[in-house]
Amino acid sequence: MKYLLRFRPLEGYTFGTDQNAVYAGKEDGLTGRESYYLTSLEMPEQTTLLGVLRRLVLKAEGKLRQNFDYSPEEWEEMADLIGGNSFSFEAARNGKEQSFGRIKSLSPVFLEDQNGEVLIANPFCNSSEKAYVPYAMELDPEIVTSHGNVALPAKNAYNGKSGYRSGLIELGKKAVRSNLFRHDILPGSRKALKETERNDAYYRREVVFLEDGYCFSLLADVETTRLPEKEVIYMGKKRSAFSLETTALTGTEAKGEWEALATTVEAQELQRFGVSALLRRRVEAAFTGAPGGWYYALSDLFVPDEWTPDCFCILERKCLRNLETTTNSKDYSGRLRRSDRRYGLIRAGSVFQADSGLFSGDSRLQRIGYDHIIKLGGES
Repeated sequence: MKYLLRFRPLEGYTFGTDQNAVYAGKEDGLTGRESYYLTSLEMPEQTTLLGVLRRLVLKAEGKLRQNFDYSPEEWEEMADLIGGNSFSFEAARNGKEQSFGRIKSLSPVFLEDQNGEVLIANPFCNSSEKAYVPYAMELDPEIVTSHGNVALPAKNAYNGKSGYRSGLIELGKKAVRSNLFRHDILPGSRKALKETERNDAYYRREVVFLEDGYCFSLLADVETTRLPEKEVIYMGKKRSAFSLETTALTGTEAKGEWEALATTVEAQELQRFGVSALLRRRVEAAFTGAPGGWYYALSDLFVPDEWTPDCFCILERKCLRNLETTTNSKDYSGRLRRSDRRYGLIRAGSVFQADSGLFSGDSRLQRIGYDHIIKLGGES
């Protein structure tokens, strides 16, 4: 069953970044990125949303326990529902298949307004503060570099020192929307869990508020299990509350543009990209005829360590440690830990000017909302 899920924040939230406080699960409590100042992402990570879906499936099947205290037999039973292990970038890097049970795929997260208008990351090649006007490229002559001949933006079209556009862009009117997120800072204190633990008690936490009338949205394909139509779920640090509404995209009750795409998208696209094929198709259609022909990161990209672009690009890199659940701890805090390794990604919104040799993505990651690159306009 294909679903559209909408998450509306009921309060300010903090989505953790790689810059973090000391966390449980490390012998010495240190990772090299601790800070008294805890920053927040504006959008939830794909790994966070996958975790939410896994909890929803367990709850719908009557298998959810808040302390994750399951017998070995029950863990085996849950593998059919949500997979036997948490998502792992390391497994993806090593080419290992990962199963999440009845959760077959999910799309990159995006925003919607109260009228259902879809908003995605403003492409970094956009030169306008109001609409979509990509930088013009000087295709001839090309500049000789260590990566070969590279086409650059036309003279005076792009100033790297000025940075690139931020915010989001609507698919309908191509209007750029800024300032949808408000940031605030709250003080906090942390009590040591053990007498021998470092007691770096005081910190400051960034809290983000999403403008009223907007929500985080996600497409998901979940077999067999019927997701609840309405639910209050909790995400991020301090477990901030979100109102969740789910809409089935198949069946007699289905109506609207997403539902139409769900019934018309090609089986080959669904096989490769999962339910993300619907979002890809909708974004590509919205930018049909747009000038420039830029390749656009619709989601964060998990590129190989050895990969370097051989074309002109405007990109931003990020690092993260995904949260993992372990089964060999006797207490709740010990069952949740961050990965030891920091993984580098390219942020959604990044753009590339290339027709060949571009990073193609990993099908295993594309099915959970990573590694999606599409072409915005230009010649097909």
